[in-house]
Amino acid sequence: MKKLLLLLTLLLGSAPFLFSQIIIIPEPPRPVPRPTPGLFELELRKLNVDVDIVDRNATTTLDQVFFNPTAQQLQGYYLFPLPKDVIVQQFSMYIDGKEVKAELLDAKKAKEIYEDIVRRYLDPALLEYGEQGLARMRVFPIQPNSEVRIKLTYQHFLPEDSRTLAYSLPFSNTQQKVKEAAIRVRIKSSAPLKAIYSPTHAVEVHRKGDAEATVGMEQENSPMAAFQLFFQTGRDVLDASLLTFRESGEPKGFFSVNLSPGFADQKAIAEKDVVFILDASGSMAGDKMEQAKRAIQFCIEQLAPGDRFNVVRFSTEAGSLFDELAEAKPVNKTKASAYVKDMDAIGGTNVEEAFQIALRSKEQNTSGRPFFLLFFTDGKPTIGETQIDPLLKRIDSFGIQGTRVFTIGIGTELNAQLLDRLTEQTRGYRMYVGATEDLEQKVSDFYLKIAYPVLTDVEWSIDGGVKTSEVYPKKLPDLFRGETLALFGRYEGEGKARLKLSGKMNGNRVDYAFDLDLPREDTRYDFLPPLWGARAVGYLLEEIRLRGESKELVDEVVRLSKKYGILTPYTSFLILEDEALLIGQNQIRRDDALFSPRMTEADHKRQSMEYHDAISEEGAGSVRASDEFQRLNQSTNLADAQVGKSRMQYGEPGEAHNLADEVVRVQGRALYRNNGGWQDGEWTDAVQNKLRINRVQFNSTAYYQLLENQPETAQFLSLGQNVRFYWKGEWWEVYL
Repeated sequence: MKKLLLLLTLLLGSAPFLFSQIIIIPEPPRPVPRPTPGLFELELRKLNVDVDIVDRNATTTLDQVFFNPTAQQLQGYYLFPLPKDVIVQQFSMYIDGKEVKAELLDAKKAKEIYEDIVRRYLDPALLEYGEQGLARMRVFPIQPNSEVRIKLTYQHFLPEDSRTLAYSLPFSNTQQKVKEAAIRVRIKSSAPLKAIYSPTHAVEVHRKGDAEATVGMEQENSPMAAFQLFFQTGRDVLDASLLTFRESGEPKGFFSVNLSPGFADQKAIAEKDVVFILDASGSMAGDKMEQAKRAIQFCIEQLAPGDRFNVVRFSTEAGSLFDELAEAKPVNKTKASAYVKDMDAIGGTNVEEAFQIALRSKEQNTSGRPFFLLFFTDGKPTIGETQIDPLLKRIDSFGIQGTRVFTIGIGTELNAQLLDRLTEQTRGYRMYVGATEDLEQKVSDFYLKIAYPVLTDVEWSIDGGVKTSEVYPKKLPDLFRGETLALFGRYEGEGKARLKLSGKMNGNRVDYAFDLDLPREDTRYDFLPPLWGARAVGYLLEEIRLRGESKELVDEVVRLSKKYGILTPYTSFLILEDEALLIGQNQIRRDDALFSPRMTEADHKRQSMEYHDAISEEGAGSVRASDEFQRLNQSTNLADAQVGKSRMQYGEPGEAHNLADEVVRVQGRALYRNNGGWQDGEWTDAVQNKLRINRVQFNSTAYYQLLENQPETAQFLSLGQNVRFYWKGEWWEVYL
């Protein structure tokens, strides 16, 4: 996170845990008595980042506004750790609009400065930048109770690996919050853009043709983690981007493969058949019905000339507009729009008959075109077959195989598990629209993502001397224009491998092959383990929700959630239950548990209710869990993995904290704030199993020797004066 840290000669006592990327170290105001030194952090009120990328050349402009809350005029140094492994070509800085000169230091000199600060002020926060260069500039004056604005611009070339380019902006693993933050990246490429994705933040990607795109994100009052963006170029219809993570000596590594057709040529987009199924039962009366009708009318207008479609209305009985699929001609679209407009909401909910009529249209689909059903409902079946298992069997008997069902659940009084299982069975998606949300807008945005299918019925395999396992998603969805399909998995072995991908494009079977290189060691992309963990936990929670609990499933959710920091209201409840059992059996001390010491009885009760609502068939809790489990199971960035974060508060009123803010991830592992320090999620297991632990005193000779011999440990050591962590097969404890 960008911030200003002040080394003040004020009586501030011991400094708290701090991280930073941009720092001011003021010289003490004079005259003052000799104080206890410590790091004092200025509030970062605004952070705006603008990035322009043309092919491999990136220009970054950072604009930050800081606030000095003290009654004293301050002076000091502004430190900006330069992005790692890049060569900065140009660098300019401005303070309150005036250009100033900055001193550029190499990584060796920067490391000396960082370590000197640690020795003098007993705060290790800067150690994580020990292998990066540094820009340093004197700042004076910082007026009391005033803002200071700092703006800097620099240029560098982006590293490239197999046509995949990486842009990074190295913020820290801080929990300090930025009041307002925004990042905008504009990309222009001389070759077509394929996959564009951030594994660290939830971003919006707007494509402008096949070679330009804008990526953006905004957030308020939240910590700012390191920002990373990857994009791939290529002239083939489909391209693959590989990232890996594997620590030395580990039997298994992690991998992700991102597949994207980019802004595919119109010839690659498949003609499709679409049936819109609208619930017109009495419960839909009013604004819900009017919004649903406008949403379907929008979707009908977006149908391409080669598409075919039909509209099915159902309440007590079901019926369709056309006897068979109609071509998406203007006259048919006009007729369909009028048919939808004239619908009234009255009667019961006959889901069985609605699917029976909708799937009759599939008899025309003999050429292998994509066949989509968009199912709108606000309730649960009340007529015909009403129980989930028998109803799904009936729908299966109507010939649903090969169909993609996209469900739009309206409100919370519906059978969420029915919609979950329909989409799971057919490789579709589910979406829920709350009472206060704009149904028309959400459906319109959703439909535009699935309106242009490129590759359907996707299958994959990896050949070579590498074995893959635990790959998510288990069933691959279809691939649409402008979208990215991300695979996350584990691998054993090393070396060359070949990814084989097959599917249907415009009704014809096509095959693709991509060469992969899976290494013995690669620690560059440490976001991969927690992202894989999020996918795995999402899949396991879905299994529990739809098929019931088992000890094996629950134990695995607990283990993975603790190890990778996948904290949700659901996983934290299961961890609490596990800790209660271990404490009751005297296997661990309560003080060594991760969550139990923090939680009040009311906190535990609330999370218990959430978990049990989540695994029920219907109701608001079930709908919310359905949506959040799908997000977790499809997460492509660390922000998506934090489902339910706003409900992770704990503690007494007025002293509440958020559990999700008390975990950081370093080298793919989660560490938790615990008993005044930071502790690896598997520390208690190491203690239980009496594993060897290397103990090193903070700021001792051995401490700096560890840093010299294993510089990668700086990421752990920078957390604070008390850290318990795992690195390269060994357990370490740094203590004060």
